[in-house]
Amino acid sequence: MSQRNVCLACILTLLIPMAWNLVPHEVTQASPEVRRVPGVYKTIQAAINAATYGDTIVVSSGIYYEHIIVNKTVSLFGEAKDVTVIDGNGTGTVATITASNVNLSGFTIRNGGQHPWEDSGIFLEFVSKNSKVTDNVIINNYHGIFLESTNGNVLSSNNISSNTGRGIILQSSSRNTISSNSIAQNEWDSGIEFFDSVQNLIEANTISYSGWAGINLIESSGNTIKENVLFHNSVVGINLKTSGGNILYRNTLIDNGLNEQGQVDIVASVGNVWDNSAEGNYWSDYAGEDRNGDGVGDTNLPHLGVDLRPLMESWAHRRTFVADGSIVTVVSNSTIASFDFDRALEQMSFNATGASGTLGFCNVTVPRQLLNASYPRNWTASLDGTHLSFALVQNLTDSSLYFTYLQSTHKIRINVIELPNLPPKADFAYFPTHPTPYDIVGFTDLSIDSDGNVTSWHWRFGDGSDSTNQNPSHQYSVAGTYVVTLSVSDDRGIQTVTSKAVSVRKVRTSLVAGAPSIVNQGELFTITINLTDEKHAPVQDARVWVYLLKERWEVLSSNQTNDSGTASVSHRLVEVGSHRFNVFFNGTQVLGESENAFMISAQEFQDIEPPTADAGSDQTVYLGELVVFDGSGSSDNIGIRNYYWDFGDDSTEIGMLANHTYTNSGKYTATLRVQDFSGNTDTDNVTITVLSQGGSTVWIMGIALIAIGAVAATMILLKKRAKRR
Repeated sequence: MSQRNVCLACILTLLIPMAWNLVPHEVTQASPEVRRVPGVYKTIQAAINAATYGDTIVVSSGIYYEHIIVNKTVSLFGEAKDVTVIDGNGTGTVATITASNVNLSGFTIRNGGQHPWEDSGIFLEFVSKNSKVTDNVIINNYHGIFLESTNGNVLSSNNISSNTGRGIILQSSSRNTISSNSIAQNEWDSGIEFFDSVQNLIEANTISYSGWAGINLIESSGNTIKENVLFHNSVVGINLKTSGGNILYRNTLIDNGLNEQGQVDIVASVGNVWDNSAEGNYWSDYAGEDRNGDGVGDTNLPHLGVDLRPLMESWAHRRTFVADGSIVTVVSNSTIASFDFDRALEQMSFNATGASGTLGFCNVTVPRQLLNASYPRNWTASLDGTHLSFALVQNLTDSSLYFTYLQSTHKIRINVIELPNLPPKADFAYFPTHPTPYDIVGFTDLSIDSDGNVTSWHWRFGDGSDSTNQNPSHQYSVAGTYVVTLSVSDDRGIQTVTSKAVSVRKVRTSLVAGAPSIVNQGELFTITINLTDEKHAPVQDARVWVYLLKERWEVLSSNQTNDSGTASVSHRLVEVGSHRFNVFFNGTQVLGESENAFMISAQEFQDIEPPTADAGSDQTVYLGELVVFDGSGSSDNIGIRNYYWDFGDDSTEIGMLANHTYTNSGKYTATLRVQDFSGNTDTDNVTITVLSQGGSTVWIMGIALIAIGAVAATMILLKKRAKRR
């Protein structure tokens, strides 16, 4: 090859990659993968390290001696929770989750360390949100699951037992759901404990044999605790300490705190509600009577000083009743009581009690050998004497009737009769199915009458509004769950009613905070906050809050958004290190809440430039007069941290503005000393002349005598002029 050809080949070799970079080409993101352990990855952590956003890690059965850190949005699934084990070998936290939207399911997580505060089976920290921990066995750690300053997570269907400290502990965390867990035999402390945590849900857990409390709330408010079963917890069933505004109902408390603090203990806690306006809690030591058959006690109230509506039986979604040797099953979200069966009338009846204004449902399963409806016999259901629409499902052995209603306390009857005129069936649909206060909801009548025509409609929208149109529309002013009831009548005047819950959701909001990631110690920085709704429109005149995590979340400041949906807050960090911030919009009745978390590091700053003190101008005052000192004219390149005033009469005060009254006349030299965030100082003096009250009196009397003399001289002069005339 000639020298010219060699040179040409080299040039082309260099130019082809450059040309590729200049030509636009599509870059595709890798699809989520399934990574298996063992296999390509010998450890779970190795699979996590190799994973990308959205990957799934499937772990085969076996014992894995490791401590994992889940720092990516992935899903980890064990082959089976009883045989897929992550073992901490007696040290540290076994599984730490630092990413959001993580799924962790199907493992035994055991043998963490025994440090009395830090070590846990599973630890979800500050930056982790909206993760799900489900269907795991968590044993032999100090704490079972620990959530610190994290929101929106779900802990469900886990078996948490034989841990040294708490089964589940939340610190400075909100809007988490803890449901359907079995929490037992956590040796020294509580089954579930909250500290400084708000707006969480504790639902349908079984908590037993805790070393201290079943549920323990400390400085926590706005939480909902319902449908849990607590029994044989050593010291107390439920403990509330400086915790108010929580709601507790449909819980079952059996033999807690025997010979100790008892079923419940309340310390400095007010504003807690122990019912849902209709149903309270079941207490094994309640000895009152139910005089009206609604399943709620009517005497010896309030039980233990808290429960005005104690339940007569342990609450359950599924109840069974014996009727003529057959089993009738009622599945409902109401309290079912006073069940009765009348063979002669071919009728069963019961009372259903629930929170007023909410949607109730019943699914009643009746053996066909007990009651059977074959043409021309028909099933009917009534609510307080008004026909109920229901869905009927039958097989060879059973008939099931499902119906809904607006809750309070109702008498429900189900029977088999021959009807010359079948009642109409009320039904409707609505769109959109998940409306906001911005939407107009359209309601469509779907009612039918099998032997005639539906002739009238009456809609009640659940917010005090109604309509008699067949297909009305309606707009809700605020978010909430509204029970819409439709009553229809046929051409023979028989009326049927049905109800459905319409959930009007809040308009979603998005909160974006902009702030520097690194600042100098003592430097003034600004956090800029932008709040928009789901249609990307700015949210105006909304108050946003800035929190700083110290020992707990503390309010740093708040501000109102402007016409552009923007607000700003300024702050200085005095301490060197990493600081956790959370910007939060609490929402309104129309707008949903939103938040944004971030960290700012304050680095040590060697500031050698001193501040400039300015004590203001010299002043002359009278004895007893208030002197106002103003150091606002002082300045510094970073900022002034402290203002110290010495008034020259052995009196001092701290602050940019200071007030002082001198008790003796004379001249005083007041000194202002200012200090910046690096400890540099500067001083400035101001002279205060204090005049005595006596001197001022003589001066005033002198002026008065001169004035009197002038008046007398004028009068004498006028008299002389009058005589000359």
